[in-house]
Amino acid sequence: MCLARAFGKIRIPVDWRTAVNSDRLLLLSPFENRPRRPDTESARRRNELVAALANEVLIIHVTPGGQIEEISKLVDRWGVPKSNLRGSCDN
Repeated sequence: MCLARAFGKIRIPVDWRTAVNSDRLLLLSPFENRPRRPDTESARRRNELVAALANEVLIIHVTPGGQIEEISKLVDRWGVPKSNLRGSCDN
């Protein structure tokens, strides 16, 4: 699970904590101290980190000119395989 905010004073749900403690869940955040609440910019940076770490990216919906389209272009430049619900994507 990759958060779009800093860990700071986050309250980790009990079921997440159990999964983390048994090495079934990894919590990541690209942020050290801020933001304390997710915002558009932190979500964009989180999505970029997740895409950069992925072996393959599944794109469900792209709005022309939107953030997912920008991440899709980054994924193309990085050479990460990309697919949608119908199979592989060309763009």
